[in-house]
Amino acid sequence: MMASSAPAEILDIDGHEVRVSNPSKVVFPEPGLTKLDIVRYYLAVADGALRGAGGRPMVLKRFVKGIGAEAFFQKRVPENHPDFIDTATLRYASGTSAEEAVVRDAAGLAWIANLGCLDLNPHPVRAEDLEHPDELRIDLDPMPGVAWEQIVDVAMIAGEVLADHGLVGWPKTSGSRGLHILVRIEPRWTFRELRAAAEALAREVEARAPGLATARWWKEALEALERWRAEHPAAAAALHPADELIDGMRGSSSLWYRVRVNLQHVPEEERPEQGPLLGDYDPWAGRAFPGR
Repeated sequence: MMASSAPAEILDIDGHEVRVSNPSKVVFPEPGLTKLDIVRYYLAVADGALRGAGGRPMVLKRFVKGIGAEAFFQKRVPENHPDFIDTATLRYASGTSAEEAVVRDAAGLAWIANLGCLDLNPHPVRAEDLEHPDELRIDLDPMPGVAWEQIVDVAMIAGEVLADHGLVGWPKTSGSRGLHILVRIEPRWTFRELRAAAEALAREVEARAPGLATARWWKEALEALERWRAEHPAAAAALHPADELIDGMRGSSSLWYRVRVNLQHVPEEERPEQGPLLGDYDPWAGRAFPGR
C-alpha cells in the first residue's frame, strides 16, 4: 500500500460511527483501488457478505503492509473494538483459546476492512453454538495435473449427490485454483459426526465418477475439512489479495449452471463499480437454513 497523509474519514453506518484511517491509501495498485474503496465495497455487498460471514466468529486476516506483503492472522479481537462488534471465545485442540470477532452488520464489515482485512474468514459455526457446525464445507482444490474442467465435473456430481439427499450445495471459487461447496445444515451434529457425513459423501461421489474423483483426491478434501475447525476459507463476496477485481462477484455464485463457466474471468460488464454489486443479482439470496 502506498503511503498517504490523508486525514481519517468518519462514516455513519446505520447509526454506528466507523473511522477509516488513511482512506486514500492505495490497496490494489493496478486498478488504483483505495482503502476507502474497499470499505465502500463491503458496504455495497453487505447483505450478501453477511449471509456467509455474519454471526460467526472469524479470524482477522490483515494485510497491514499491503497486498505485496504476507498477511498475518489475528485470532484475538483487538481490545479497543467498538461495541457493535460482538465476540465469542473459541477453544482449540492445542489447549489455547481466543476471543474472536463476530460481525453482525454493515458497520462491522467496514470496521474490519479498516483493519486491513480484505477477505472474510469465518468459522462454520454460529457464535451462539460453537460445538455444532451449521455448515459443511467441501474443498475441491485440484492436485497437480488436474484441470479446471475436472474440478467442475466433480463439483457437479457432488451437487447431484447432495440434492439426492435433500441438501443444497452452494458453489463458489476458492480464491485459489478450485471450488468450495458450502452446505447449510442444522446445528445438531458435532465436527466428528460431520466428518463422517463428508466421508460418506466422498465415497458416493467417487462411486459415481470412477477415475475422476479418486480416494487420494478425496483424502485431501477431507483433510481440508478437518482443518476447517481451525482454518477459515474466505467467505462469499470476499475480496482476495490476488484479485484486481472482486472474488465475491465470481466467488459467490450459487447458480450451478454458472460453474460450467470459467469463473476466473469476469466479463467487463459484470465488474463492480462503486454502487451495490450483489443487489438483485445476488445468487446467495436465501442461502440460509430455515429459521437461521
